[in-house]
Amino acid sequence: MTYSPPVSKPDQLLVVDDLPDNSFFIQAILEEEGYQIGVEDNGKSALARIERTLLISFYWMS
Repeated sequence: MTYSPPVSKPDQLLVVDDLPDNSFFIQAILEEEGYQIGVEDNGKSALARIERTLLISFYWMS
């Protein structure tokens, strides 16, 4: 028997990407895991929603 500690998942995560296919892919995976997902396509609109988001992950490609 293996021990699994209780996991509490946040109510909402915010996915921000300017490529809709990327956002859709990430959203689908996280929703399967039970997360509620918000999606924005730019940083300005994401910042407007950030106060209620529990996880912020940045990916910058130059």
